[in-house]
This record gives sequence, C-alpha cells and structure tokens, in this order.
Amino acid sequence: MRKQLLVGVITGLAAFTLAGMGHETAQAATLPADYQGDWVAYIGKTKHHHVNYYYTARLTLADTSLAMQLNVTKNANLSDLTTQVTLQSAVTYQLKTTKNHHVSYKVRTATDNASLGKFSLTKVKVKGQKTTALAFDDDEDDVVYAFRSLNKTHGWGDDVLY
Repeated sequence: MRKQLLVGVITGLAAFTLAGMGHETAQAATLPADYQGDWVAYIGKTKHHHVNYYYTARLTLADTSLAMQLNVTKNANLSDLTTQVTLQSAVTYQLKTTKNHHVSYKVRTATDNASLGKFSLTKVKVKGQKTTALAFDDDEDDVVYAFRSLNKTHGWGDDVLY
C-alpha cells in the first residue's frame, strides 16, 4: 500500500526526529556517493474544489541521515512547489547483496534500529532513455522510484494521497 509507505515514512521520521539524533551501530555500512544527495519523485495529484494539486517528494540521503520533504503545487508542470512537511532522522545503512550480486542498502533509524525499507540503484526508462533511479522498497508493496531531476514518470500513485 503506497499510502502506508508515505504515511509510514513521514510518521517514522517524525517520531525518530523527536526522539533525537542517535548514534550509528557497528554494523552500519557507509552509503556510497552515488546514492547520497537529493532524489525527487512525483507522487500524484488530487482534486479539491475543482482544483488539481500535484504532490512531489524530495529525499535527501546522507551517510548518517535521511530527510524527506513533501511538496505541492497547482501547476501541472510542477513549478512553484510549496513545502508542506520536512522531516529528518539519523539513520544507519546495512549493505545487502543477493546471489546475483544485486546491491541494496537497508535503512534503519539510528535511535531504535527500526527498518524503514531498502534502497537500490536501478535503470528505468524515462521518455525513451534509460535513466538511473533510486528504487525504494518497503517490503510490503510495489517498488517506487525517485530521480535526480523531477518528472512525472513513475509516479508513486494517486492512492498515496488518500
């Protein structure tokens, strides 16, 4: 359920931000530079009183923290975004490698080691071109994607917003 993903990430980050910044565990892996930085995703749109609202998310991954910013605009081209919520939490990453050498990083809160899901880098088609995307999997629903630049492809789904 994508709605649960968004609500879970926002709620989880809020709770752990209020608890304070924790310390890293000895098992924590260093997040590679190609994962770190800003990733943006198109979430979807809603209609309220005959006006369309478009929602986006900005994830900022750092070696010891994860921040999320939820934005909204009335513009279909996603310009003039207004920030609705900004959350940040101290996190640790654990390297996971499959038999086929697929690499992912499980992300956990630093305060109580609660799982927030896992990230991996993948290639997806955007307007006919293969583009690097940050795939997020909460182990309960479909994988959602974030990109280095904002576009409307691979939306997280309108059901996130209801």
